[in-house]
Amino acid sequence: MNGSTFFEWFARILPLLKENAVIVITNATYHSVKKDRIPVMSWKKQEIINWLESKGENITYPTTNGALLSQVRTIHTDDHEKYVIDEYAKDNNKTILRLPPYHCELTPEMWTNFVVHVINEEEKFWKIDNITDDFMDKEPEEGARHILTIGDTSSDSD
Repeated sequence: MNGSTFFEWFARILPLLKENAVIVITNATYHSVKKDRIPVMSWKKQEIINWLESKGENITYPTTNGALLSQVRTIHTDDHEKYVIDEYAKDNNKTILRLPPYHCELTPEMWTNFVVHVINEEEKFWKIDNITDDFMDKEPEEGARHILTIGDTSSDSD
């Protein structure tokens, strides 16, 4: 998976979601493609110069990569920290909620234990449902007196 493949998929899925939906995502690299990449030391000098000139900055020659990157840091703003999918979602009335990069309260072992617990609790609910069905089969008149009808409004409910 890469950023462009994820974005193509995301752009197809987004219209299927309800208005003002909240989308929870991880901080995987393909989720975190920056809208405006910021130059780093591995960039070639001309790439850094082009980036600075696109921001309206004047370059004094001769120069080094270090000097150019210092100039980058002076104009670096929060606008450069925006993510492509966050902005796309925002333009389509959706919200992206990013999970913390490292959630120290839940280790992988604790998460596994939590999932097992949820599965066990779900099994209990199925048992309760079966117990209710058994009771209704054996005592339909008695059971009917204890059933509440839940409707869309309070006037539709018992």
